[in-house]
Amino acid sequence: MSGVALFGLGLACAAAGFVAACAPSASPSVAPSGVTAAGSPLGDGGARLAAVLGKLASGYSFTSTVSVGGQVATQATGRWIGGASEFTVTTNGVSITYRTLPPRSWVLQAGKGWVEVNGSVPSGSPLDALKLPNQASVVKQTSDTLELTASYPAAVLGLAGSAPLAVDLVLASDGSLSATYTAPTGSATSATTIKPDPGQAPIAAPSPS
Repeated sequence: MSGVALFGLGLACAAAGFVAACAPSASPSVAPSGVTAAGSPLGDGGARLAAVLGKLASGYSFTSTVSVGGQVATQATGRWIGGASEFTVTTNGVSITYRTLPPRSWVLQAGKGWVEVNGSVPSGSPLDALKLPNQASVVKQTSDTLELTASYPAAVLGLAGSAPLAVDLVLASDGSLSATYTAPTGSATSATTIKPDPGQAPIAAPSPS
């Protein structure tokens, strides 16, 4: 997978709780402060963000698209429930599917079936780190949506490096969360939508091949 694809799919991999599949060198180095750029508490924006993330903790599905120069480069779709996740990344017509049941994870390989991946996957909700951005401010609010701009350490998005990244967030009344951000070079954008899906089937460990 190209560097652009790795960058753009960082949030999708973080949402799946499988950062190692997309950015193995990521390591948090900036602690979130939970304050706005002006230094005041996040207030209603922070409360709304926490409420949406709380609903997603019961299970969610997600889609992510990376575009370069206006053209789709990579897409990912997946779901998370009860600490387990499964997602598929498609680049240049080639798809790779990952499944995680912390601390174990697997990748589906053509002709080989499910193959267990070395290393361990952390447990817990992958979206908890989004609850406290370094900075956040309300851009626009309607009866159905709340638009925020927030700054997160790169590692929170499943990316390498310590420089913060600006993320545009849209919180909808149906409990969904949309997040969009752009690569520092401006060459790639990532758009991810996460929707509540508490009624989905459980995710089980793959059967031995």
